[in-house]
Amino acid sequence: DYTAPTIIVTSPAPESVTGAESVPLRAIAVDGSALRELRILDGPASVAGGKRAELETTLTLTPGENTFVIAAVD
Repeated sequence: DYTAPTIIVTSPAPESVTGAESVPLRAIAVDGSALRELRILDGPASVAGGKRAELETTLTLTPGENTFVIAAVD
């Protein structure tokens, strides 16, 4: 199929600022066909699913700016 999956990050909010040592990460991916994988690139978690996949984990932060990339493959 030619349509990419949609990824929705429900936590943390974009551009969040925190003094915490870790944050919960929650993401949902949906697609018209079956999802093979929803994962954090270079991260600790991945899940496979049907037309919807949910990912939940805790990310350890370092002082300063932290970024993460979530990918969904159909």
